[in-house]
Amino acid sequence: MNGMESKHTPTSRSIQFHLSDGAFRLLFALSVLTVIIVSTCLAMLRADRELRTDLLPQVAMIATAINPQRMTSLKGTAADLTSPDYLRIKAQLANIRRSNPRCRFLYLISRRPDGSIVFHVDSEPHTSRDCSPPGQVYSEASKELHAVFDTGRAAVRGPYEDRWGTWVSAFVPQPKPATGGVQMVFGMDIAASEWMWTVALRAVPLAGLAVVAVMLTLLAASLYGKRRELRTRQEELRQAEAALRGIFNATPIGLATIKDHVFQRVNKVWCDSFGYSETEIIGKDARMMYRDEAEYRQAERELFLQLSSQGVASIQTINRRKDGALRNVILSAALLPSAAPSQEAVVAVEDITERKRLEERLKRAEKMEALGTLAGGVAHDLNNVLGVMVGYSELLLEMLPPQSLMSRYADSIMKSCVKGAAIIQDLLTLARRGVTVSEVVNLNTVILDYLKSPEFEKMNSYHPDVKIAADLDESLLNLRGSPVHLGKMVMNLVSNATEAIPGRGEVTIRTENRHLDKPLQGYEEMKEGDYLVLTVSDTGNGISTEDLGKIFEPFYTKKVMGRSGTGLGLSVVWGTVKDHQGHIDVQSEEGRGSSFALYFPVTREEVVQRRQAISPDSYRSRGESILVVDDVQEQRELAMSMLSKLGYHVEAAASGEEAVERIHRKKADLVVLDMIMDPGIDGMETFRRIREIEPGQKAVIVSGFSETERVRNAQKMGAGTFVRKPYILEKIGVAVRHELDRARQESALPEIPVS
Repeated sequence: MNGMESKHTPTSRSIQFHLSDGAFRLLFALSVLTVIIVSTCLAMLRADRELRTDLLPQVAMIATAINPQRMTSLKGTAADLTSPDYLRIKAQLANIRRSNPRCRFLYLISRRPDGSIVFHVDSEPHTSRDCSPPGQVYSEASKELHAVFDTGRAAVRGPYEDRWGTWVSAFVPQPKPATGGVQMVFGMDIAASEWMWTVALRAVPLAGLAVVAVMLTLLAASLYGKRRELRTRQEELRQAEAALRGIFNATPIGLATIKDHVFQRVNKVWCDSFGYSETEIIGKDARMMYRDEAEYRQAERELFLQLSSQGVASIQTINRRKDGALRNVILSAALLPSAAPSQEAVVAVEDITERKRLEERLKRAEKMEALGTLAGGVAHDLNNVLGVMVGYSELLLEMLPPQSLMSRYADSIMKSCVKGAAIIQDLLTLARRGVTVSEVVNLNTVILDYLKSPEFEKMNSYHPDVKIAADLDESLLNLRGSPVHLGKMVMNLVSNATEAIPGRGEVTIRTENRHLDKPLQGYEEMKEGDYLVLTVSDTGNGISTEDLGKIFEPFYTKKVMGRSGTGLGLSVVWGTVKDHQGHIDVQSEEGRGSSFALYFPVTREEVVQRRQAISPDSYRSRGESILVVDDVQEQRELAMSMLSKLGYHVEAAASGEEAVERIHRKKADLVVLDMIMDPGIDGMETFRRIREIEPGQKAVIVSGFSETERVRNAQKMGAGTFVRKPYILEKIGVAVRHELDRARQESALPEIPVS
């Protein structure tokens, strides 16, 4: 037995050894497998974290390319579909998506007060079934997405599933300009399968390195894997850099990266905006873009404060082009990853100089319109007062002996009223309600008439050391307009130029024909076309830049009020030029003088000779009856006196309602109808109601203003001649006679003999 035991013992030990070896190998294999699995999982987690870390600043940089002002204008409703800002952002998102192959969707979303999240704009074409129109509710929004709105912190979330698929998404909050809260969230979706494939590509090589550390026998394979990992990493980096470079260059606004105040990179739009080539600006200090160190420091402080508190910044400032021109710009900035505010930031530059210029022009036009409205109201009230004085003075002069003392008194009253009426005309010109004549005018004739006038002689006597020179183009084309207003415009320009010269000097009046083949930028923008140009230049003190934008405002003057007129001179020039569809270009330099160039559209028509004075017998009454309608008692009585003097049977009504009632009770051959009556219905509505009673009723329209749309509407209904106050015997007489004769011709009635 001992022999048997001795014989079988080695066999038993050998079996135990092999079992232990197999278990070891199994344990080793399991350990290697565990290491591989754990390493692979850890590698995939690390790769996923790295991809998320890399993705977030890329998306944040893309988000800064979107203009925050355009973003603010989005309402999240169907009305956005036609908004230029919506269309611009949608096109921009589409371009960015095409330049980034990993990206599937780009979009802007916001959260409503009820907690629902809605789309504002996405990168999909309108024809795509995946397009999310403005206001579409995102019902599958995750808690993580809501957390971005709650915390205001950017994040990468997913994979998660919604109606479009399974995604990994980056969300970057866009702050509200005023409160700093979250206005919208900018999102980028990457397909989960694409994401996991990329994670796997990164994770496999890392897991291989762990296996190599365990299995030295796979050294060659691990080295190969490492080289492959390096190449993959390099290719990914190259592709990522190429994608970012494509986005950087394709963005339709100026972009630059700045590190420690030095330009690192700029795109083509930035170079085009500021006139530098890329090689001229790279490596240069950003201070060169500002007028001085103080302006640069101010902009830097504002950017730093916003970047520190919100992560992004947007300010308005002034930058200088290579040619020295100053441009108003909006700077939008975001920090690059792992960069402190003083180190590196994708500054987006939007040139808003043209927008600011248009805003200034709009403000100037609105101010002149408001002042014109005020002046028009004042002129209307003054016209009612002076109109009565002019009319009664004219009647008194006809009634009194020519050489009597009372006649001289009446003549003095009338002359003073005429001067007052001239000031009223200035106010009406300012109110853009003064030009009622549209004749063919030769501007040279208007200028020569002024140079021969007593007003010019009087002004010249006050400035004996100032030489007035005229250089008038004999072939000057004509324009359509009012000789009276053009004459006053010339007088104000020459007077203004003369008074700008403190001692000896010269004022030059020049006319010429000019064709503009492209728009001309100056004080105003002039379109191409044929113009006649009046230029009045002087060698005076010139106008400061601060004052240049105010010179056409009413009562704005550097002169002593009361000595040099009413303060309306250049305002009258402005109003007259605008009434003649003209443009003004002002050039001035302090100490060198000023030049006012006025551009008027030309006409090829010839000047018509003015008519001779009309005999009073031609517009006297032939026994007709007239109803005068005016809400101002003095105006009614004046019109009645004048028309009675011409032999008409005259009655009066103090309102439109009273006039309608009188016509209903008693017909009148003609109605003299004031256009503006308050309170109650105006002249147009009065005439409409009268026409319902008497369809063939004739009327003459009168007003202290020039023709308005309501005047033209009344004339379309059948009203006749328009007469502007103050009442002048010849004007009202001729207008009334013309309408009555026209009525007789239409009805073919026999003429009533004069009693």
